[in-house]
Amino acid sequence: MYVFDASRHLLRRNVAARTLDELRDKVYNFEKGITGNTLKTFKDVFEIAQEEKLKYCKDPEKKLSITNTINRNRSEYTRFFAGTEFESRFVADISKKDIEAITLAALNRYDLKKKGFASFRSILKSVFKLAFEEHWIDDQVYDRVNFDKFKDMIVRDTPVEKRLHSDNDMVRILDFIHQNKLKSQPTYQRTL
Repeated sequence: MYVFDASRHLLRRNVAARTLDELRDKVYNFEKGITGNTLKTFKDVFEIAQEEKLKYCKDPEKKLSITNTINRNRSEYTRFFAGTEFESRFVADISKKDIEAITLAALNRYDLKKKGFASFRSILKSVFKLAFEEHWIDDQVYDRVNFDKFKDMIVRDTPVEKRLHSDNDMVRILDFIHQNKLKSQPTYQRTL
């Protein structure tokens, strides 16, 4: 069977299988993927964006780092978007007001600090950037959202003085760990 594929010279791709069920699954997976033409949901585009990050890396050390980032992104996605109506909406149908509504809902649901809010925004940005680059949307909706209006909903970071351990405590803890490491592994060297 031939399916339309804009990335190919002849604008089509041959999909073959031994059974109808296998062919159906292959066509469905193709259409859900980056070169397929079906409408993509927010969740579909997020998953494709995560796969794309690994696709263009050869260095094994960098791949490990990228894999950790992808796992963190998936965890954050689950926290903010899993189970919402927003994740099942087609990315082409999401408007500026929809993005503002999900942002407001996330900020009301969680006490987000600056870093958590940045993580939330990075998920939105990566999804809409990929969708725009692949022509799944005609307008970069994310860029039109004014996130500054939410700045008063972001929880302030805890001052360093009020955190769990002071700087002096941290130095003492690290020195203790270092001394124990020297006792257990004589080859361990101090690299300060």
